[in-house]
Amino acid sequence: MSALDEVRSVPGGAELADLAAQVIGDPGAISAAAADWRTAAGTGQQHTDAVRTAAADVGEAWRGDSAEAFAGYMDRATRCGDRLQQAWRECAGHLDTAAEALRAAESQALEICQGYAAAAYELRAAHPPPTDEQVAQSMRPALDEARGALGRLVTDTGSALSGAAGGIESALGTIPDVAAELPEPDDQPFTPGSGRPLGWSPEQQEQQDGGSATLAAATSSSGGFGGYGP
Repeated sequence: MSALDEVRSVPGGAELADLAAQVIGDPGAISAAAADWRTAAGTGQQHTDAVRTAAADVGEAWRGDSAEAFAGYMDRATRCGDRLQQAWRECAGHLDTAAEALRAAESQALEICQGYAAAAYELRAAHPPPTDEQVAQSMRPALDEARGALGRLVTDTGSALSGAAGGIESALGTIPDVAAELPEPDDQPFTPGSGRPLGWSPEQQEQQDGGSATLAAATSSSGGFGGYGP
């Protein structure tokens, strides 16, 4: 028999069980969701960092107006990624807060119910055994106290969950609108096109063994650097 079933079986206990049920949920599922959000943020950060590193490599190998425009564009793109992952991490934190609030509330609620039921069972065990009306009369002060404690617990837990929900909503509101913040790359000055000046030039580097200048990673304006460029 569960703690709620036990308290329902004694006079006045049904009201307490109904109050306690309001703070009983599935904190484990909430914690699992938080872990999923946190994992997604970590995976996203790895990809964002990889893009940032690749863009930096291009920036080191190429110069010119187009190269600078490309660097600026990719900086904006990776910053969008950073903001997305930060939002996910914040959501995970708020979910953890909600899960912990439910765990604590359920534990306290069941403890209150068990204490009330145990006191009622003890009265019933007296000799001669009292009637349910007599048990209810004797338990009235304890019932009032338990009702008040559970009512406050329901209110406090509701406030905690509402706060967590508000935090999640606020965090989701910070996720960037990539379509609005990043214009189409094909329309950008760094993308080769008809009538556009070629603003890419390879960076010259000194060879370690000779000292003669060479072109980094490319020998012509058509080859690009590592797959990047015109």
